[in-house]
Amino acid sequence: MERTLIIVKPDGMQKKLAGEVISRFEKAGLKIVGMKMVNAKSSLLNKHYPDSMAVAITEKAQSKFTEKLDPNVYGIKILKGLRKFLRETPVIVAVLEGENAVAHVRKLCGSTEPISAEPGTIRRDHSDDSYVKANSEKRSIKNILHASGTPEEAKAEISIWFKEKELFNY
Repeated sequence: MERTLIIVKPDGMQKKLAGEVISRFEKAGLKIVGMKMVNAKSSLLNKHYPDSMAVAITEKAQSKFTEKLDPNVYGIKILKGLRKFLRETPVIVAVLEGENAVAHVRKLCGSTEPISAEPGTIRRDHSDDSYVKANSEKRSIKNILHASGTPEEAKAEISIWFKEKELFNY
């Protein structure tokens, strides 16, 4: 069994989608082993979205832009925006467990750019945002939720948001 982390972001909370999102994961056979609502503090978000992610974020977005993006400018700006965005409302953080949970959750979520996500995925069903639109409006992309990208990332993220005693085996 594998565990992964999801966060229902402020846009998901504002659209009252938390129950829908959690339900989609449960219906797909994933088990909730930890869940809570939190007002994320800056110190926590700095651990979750460290500056070291700037290069990866920039590389992921580069295909959508004709000009060359600088990770020290673009990536850092995106990280700061994400940290600010996740403080706009309380968020729901959950640890899900199941076979190949990370890949399973990522498939259910769809692309981090909702406009590029497959029909039937959570992000495509509930958002039509794009990197270009978000950048032109100088804001974070509104894609409903965060989902860990790899099993290693999931393990690290879970330890940032949860104490071991907050996770359940059943």
